[in-house]
Formats: sequence, C-alpha cells, structure tokens
Amino acid sequence: MSFTVFFALCILGADFLIYFFFKMAYDEKKSVGPRRLPPDYYSETRSSRGSGRPALSGARTPHLTQR
Repeated sequence: MSFTVFFALCILGADFLIYFFFKMAYDEKKSVGPRRLPPDYYSETRSSRGSGRPALSGARTPHLTQR
C-alpha cells in the first residue's frame, strides 16, 4: 500500500514538472509596456523649430562640414 501511494505521488510530481516546464517554455511572454519619452521631448523649443523629430545632439552632417 505504501509503495502504491509513493508511486502515485511520484507520477503526480512528474506531471507537475512537465506542466511547468512546458508552461515556462511555450507560454506567451508579457509584452513590454509603452516606451517612455524623455521630459524634454515635449519642450517648447522643439515645437518652435517646426521639425517633426527631435534633433540629434552632437550629430554633424559630413556634406556641410567639408566645404
């Protein structure tokens, strides 16, 4: 009788291990939330430039500096 109970508990344990391994491997991952923009993205100076994109700091255009 005790061997039967031990064997049943071993089978149940193996079933739970298989279940959790498959859940960990094939379950959908939580998606990353929306991207947070820096506070200066919505500043007044950006809207006065009229550009639709934020300026890249330190970026130089080679065709303008090689004259």
